[in-house]
Formats: sequence, structure tokens, C-alpha cells
Amino acid sequence: MRFLSRLRAPEQDPAPPPDSGPEAGAGSLEDIRFQLQVESVLNDVRPALQADGGDIELVEIVGKSVKVRMVGACHGCASASFTLRLGIEKRLREEIPEFGDLIPV
Repeated sequence: MRFLSRLRAPEQDPAPPPDSGPEAGAGSLEDIRFQLQVESVLNDVRPALQADGGDIELVEIVGKSVKVRMVGACHGCASASFTLRLGIEKRLREEIPEFGDLIPV
């Protein structure tokens, strides 16, 4: 019978954790839309990078800026900075007007 006493409902509901609520976790709908747009652009340029033995990873989104990492053959390649600025960043700005900055990490 002791286990039944543990199954009783608490006298009062505990307070929700401080970061629960609509903004916790996934973020706002605008943030989710922005992330999906960024991922779409990166997925569009990915085949060209992979054809040369490289790839790009989305590391983090901070506000409207995007942190990315070049991997594979693209990591350390002399042309990687040109690819980032003249290719990927240009596409992000064309597709996403509110895009901030592309930050290589």
C-alpha cells in the first residue's frame, strides 16, 4: 500500500520551470522561418561543394547572423573565403532580405 501513497496527486501544482513557455526551445515562428530559409539556401549550394569533396555545416544562428563551418576539402582551402563571401553569403542576401552576416567558424 505504500506505493499507492506515492501515486497521489500533489496538493498544489509545482511552478513551471523558468524557461518554459512559448519562447522556450524552438523559438518564435519568425526564428523557425529564418532557420528554414537558411537551411534551404545551404542545401541549394551543398551539391557544388560536395562535388569538390567539401561541404558546409550550419553551426548556429545568432539573431539574423549565421555561423557556418566549411568541412572536407573546403576546410582550409584557399578559395573557401571567396566561396563563402561571393557565393554563399550573396545567395543568403538574395533569398533572405533580413539576413545579417555570415560568420565562418
